[in-house]
Amino acid sequence: MGNVSRVGIFGGTFDPIHTGHLGVAQAVREALALDIVLFVPAARPRLRAAPVAGIEQRVEMTRLAIDGRPWARLSLVDVVRAGPAYSIDTISDIRRELGPAAQLFLIIGADALLSLPDWRQPDRIASMATIVCVGRPGGLHPDSLPVGHPGRCALYVEGPMLDVAASEIRERLASGVHMPGMVPEAVQKYIASHGLYRDKEKDLGAKGIAEEILALATELKALQFGDFTLSSGQKSTYYFDGRLLSLDPRGLAAICEAFLPVALAAGARAVGGPTIGADPIVGGIVLLSQQRGRPLSGFIVRSQAKQHGTGRLVEGHLEKGAPVAILDDTVSTGGSLFKAIEAAEASGNKVVKVMSILDRHQGGSAELKRRGYDFFTVLEATPEGKIRPAGPG
Repeated sequence: MGNVSRVGIFGGTFDPIHTGHLGVAQAVREALALDIVLFVPAARPRLRAAPVAGIEQRVEMTRLAIDGRPWARLSLVDVVRAGPAYSIDTISDIRRELGPAAQLFLIIGADALLSLPDWRQPDRIASMATIVCVGRPGGLHPDSLPVGHPGRCALYVEGPMLDVAASEIRERLASGVHMPGMVPEAVQKYIASHGLYRDKEKDLGAKGIAEEILALATELKALQFGDFTLSSGQKSTYYFDGRLLSLDPRGLAAICEAFLPVALAAGARAVGGPTIGADPIVGGIVLLSQQRGRPLSGFIVRSQAKQHGTGRLVEGHLEKGAPVAILDDTVSTGGSLFKAIEAAEASGNKVVKVMSILDRHQGGSAELKRRGYDFFTVLEATPEGKIRPAGPG
């Protein structure tokens, strides 16, 4: 980092990073004549809910936001370190990187300052770095804290803060609202190009993910129209092979983008389904959930229990008692889905969501709803035999 003597440390989930973050860092830099401010994305925040965006995405958004600001640097100390992010570890790692001569300034908000006694080794934090509280006029001031509070010795900087939190920005972005002045333009473009923060279950209109999946199914010939005889013996004007879609990289990516937010919103901690239609989708969702920083476990329900070894019907990681989402590529009468549901419930799990790519409307989804299961599908068949993005509910 060159010869720097006064270094600000500004940590956060940055989910997403917004102009309020940049304004705070700029105000502290100018007030305290800092050489640089280190932006430190937290991989696994200890006192907050799991971030929506994955750590790789939050790192890239931070990189884009500070690009062109020579005083701002990106630090990955909390990303490469295993375990949850503790400020004392962040400061210690940065101290080792910069050496004993650097003066460190830990930048936090008023709420964080108030809770400082609950942090790990707060007195050691105060001895290793100057704590800087950024607040608003009339807000909490370090002088008002009780004697003995580790934050009482903090410096105070009045900073420009947006009257909007990152959570509200995520809600607006989920509705497709442009955020001029609140999110840096480069970050806004990154969010749009990666489909971050979109409410996928609500955003399944003509231009949404369902339309993308429908177009891919047609292109990959996973969906074909004509005169077909199904395995049940029924006649159909179309044929849908979900495996041609889920075994294509673009198709699998689109399916997982549709399913993962729905499973997470339902509170699922694992996803699974009947072999073999669910196999690639389960694997894709498990991988995507890890990349997004909200990992789900996966499991597969065999067509029949093993006749040897453990004799298992369910393969994979199905934690007893965990809420789960059950999925399949297609639901017609629902036989394979009901078998998977029964297997999960026999293991002591609660099924909080049932999902499919295509609902053929041959009785399966109606029976799921009659039994009280929360059902979601991307595509549905019309009475005329056409395939369209599914409507709400």
